[in-house]
Amino acid sequence: MQQWKFGAALGACAILLTGCATAPSGPAGDVPALEGKTFMWAEGANSECEIPPTIAFEKDRVSGNGGCNSFTGGYKLEGKAISFTNFAMTMRMCGPAFMDVEQRFTAALGKARFATAEGENVTLWGEDMQPVLKLVPERPGRCD
Repeated sequence: MQQWKFGAALGACAILLTGCATAPSGPAGDVPALEGKTFMWAEGANSECEIPPTIAFEKDRVSGNGGCNSFTGGYKLEGKAISFTNFAMTMRMCGPAFMDVEQRFTAALGKARFATAEGENVTLWGEDMQPVLKLVPERPGRCD
């Protein structure tokens, strides 16, 4: 009888540990320190760009420029899990190249579920643990 109780307790512990191990904690990497920092999406630069998309993080708010239009909204970072909420964006029309960059940038923000840091750079990851956006510290007046 004692053996059965021990075996049942061990089985219950294994189930609990398995459940915890499968919970998505995010991709490998450091938890980013975002507050008070501004990043740019250098990959969004093209031969026509003047300034690539940018995003500035404050306590619980973000703001920036998608390539043509300005935006603002909220964000929440819990460990590596990140979510963006209540986005508002101006509605100017720009040239096709700018609008394409902006659409790709904002779509990537919408897919972001995790954030990790590597040095000063930040990677936003999708639910499938694939990178959706790589951000670097803002360098004013540059596209690369």
